[in-house]
Amino acid sequence: MHWTLLSPVFAGLLISASTLQTDSDPTPLAPANAAIEISSMKAHMGFLTSDELRGREAFTEDALKAAQYLRACLKQAGVAPGWNGEYFQPAPFEKVTEPVVPRLVLTGADGKTHALTYGSQFRVGGRRGLKSLDSLAVVPVQPEGQDTADQLKGKAVLFQGSSREWRTWWKQHSEDGIALVLRYRTGKKERKLLDRSPDRITPAWGERKGEGDVPVLTLYGELDGMLASVSTASIESQQKTETIHENNVVGVIPGVGTPEDPDMAKQVIVISAHYDHVGTRSGGPEEDTVFNGADDDASGVVVLLELAEAMAAGDPPARTFVFLLAAAEEKGILGTEYFVENPPFPLENIVCNLNLEMLGRPDDLVGGSGKLWLSGFERSNLGPMFQAAGIPVVEDKRPEMNFFSRSDNIVFVRKGVVGQTLSSYNMHKDYHQVSDEMATIDFEHLAGTARGALAAALLLSNAKERPSWNEGEPKGFLPK
Repeated sequence: MHWTLLSPVFAGLLISASTLQTDSDPTPLAPANAAIEISSMKAHMGFLTSDELRGREAFTEDALKAAQYLRACLKQAGVAPGWNGEYFQPAPFEKVTEPVVPRLVLTGADGKTHALTYGSQFRVGGRRGLKSLDSLAVVPVQPEGQDTADQLKGKAVLFQGSSREWRTWWKQHSEDGIALVLRYRTGKKERKLLDRSPDRITPAWGERKGEGDVPVLTLYGELDGMLASVSTASIESQQKTETIHENNVVGVIPGVGTPEDPDMAKQVIVISAHYDHVGTRSGGPEEDTVFNGADDDASGVVVLLELAEAMAAGDPPARTFVFLLAAAEEKGILGTEYFVENPPFPLENIVCNLNLEMLGRPDDLVGGSGKLWLSGFERSNLGPMFQAAGIPVVEDKRPEMNFFSRSDNIVFVRKGVVGQTLSSYNMHKDYHQVSDEMATIDFEHLAGTARGALAAALLLSNAKERPSWNEGEPKGFLPK
């Protein structure tokens, strides 16, 4: 971002961002207010998209600064902490670093050794638990082979086939105790030489924990002659592993039920938006290098904050509301995945997730300023409920883009919870570009979407009708 004239408000944003300490919360830049106010939205947006936050990439101090700001906003709004008495829900990850690149040595039946070059002739995947392995017997396998676990246990397998064939084969043999995988396909050219092994961060919970324990090495270059007679493989690794955390920010407004149905208080509505973005890129001194992420998804975060403030200032809802500011969406929707695997309320009590993403610009296909579309409109009763209440929501006009399965809501869907996203993304060219800046946000429109989202939330808070899937839904997303 390049600013030639700073307003007093924006000057304050830059000062606050630059002086943030990682062990304390900043003071929110606008006082909590029950109304949907553009001035408040601009203050929140200005902070989140400032160059000082360097694109809010997950697992950085920049993301932590954003999370601390959001925690302070929820506190100031009067929203209670939503995770064991705290606002931060720390999700554990395993970070793997390697100060020296791994070394792979293949030995032929004639005793000759061949040291392959890291980066150009081999690269490593599935690297959790990578360790030095010495003189493993190599077993060539075929995609349609009938190899047994007894033949493969403790061995290095040499697999030659397509990626699709590999996925099928590995699904059948991943539990066979294989020590190392060498994947090779004739014709793959050597790649760029690498002088360091990139860090890798993987989830450390649930079914994700332990995923990828078997090292998978992909081989490149003209190696047919050597591999035809390879007998053993050795790998040297100096990998180091540590546990790190990334923080979801979670607040709650407890429900009180109704005189007719006090148990409605146990039903939970989760309003979500992800606060991370994709960080920075390399560039020259005059180039813009920060992916500020104004529309994606500072816009959704700003709307969520406005909703949380308004609902905290109003009458207690019948249903309980959880506000989830999710971490690491851009790394694979990981923060929301952890939340759903470790919810603050029993999963069966969560009746709906209403996700907010990319609300900063109007979409002419759905009616322009203030109008919203709902992903998966045809799958549940949410869209008709909103329309019947006069909320300006229509179906997603771009079903071929599969937005229903590309945002945080899909993690809830896979657990059977009604989960859909409100958006006004209009396929603009600034998506995941450094040009996605605050100056491109239409704040009159954003305020309109916030009013629509608030109306939807208030409807869900007290409506007798419970969110539900239409018959046969959600197709293709539930475990078989």
